[in-house]
Amino acid sequence: MALNNKLVNSGIPTVQPFTSKPSYTLTDLRNDDEFTVRSERYLKSLGEGDNVEDMFQYFRGSDLNLYDTHKVYRQSKEFTDEQKDDYIYLKNKFDNARVGGFKEKLQLGVDATQELQPTLQF
Repeated sequence: MALNNKLVNSGIPTVQPFTSKPSYTLTDLRNDDEFTVRSERYLKSLGEGDNVEDMFQYFRGSDLNLYDTHKVYRQSKEFTDEQKDDYIYLKNKFDNARVGGFKEKLQLGVDATQELQPTLQF
């Protein structure tokens, strides 16, 4: 929540949660044309990847890894208007999607393990 508070205080628009339960999953987002186009554009503009899978890892990293959280915060200071709009749209959709089936849950476990491992090293 610290990053969200910093974004609010910096004047950058933040993600607003949906009021009703979403009816879509992460698998649905992988197949959503607008989500795919915005993911590719956003990630390429930052040099962070080029597909929906990279977008999921980007968000999981910023949620689970302090280094990645700080990196996204630093990036956000330089966001263009298009990057701000894309970030808000993508983060909203990602945060409000249900994980879905076994494959998505397995990938979540893999991503979480990769993100937490560097944080837990002493």
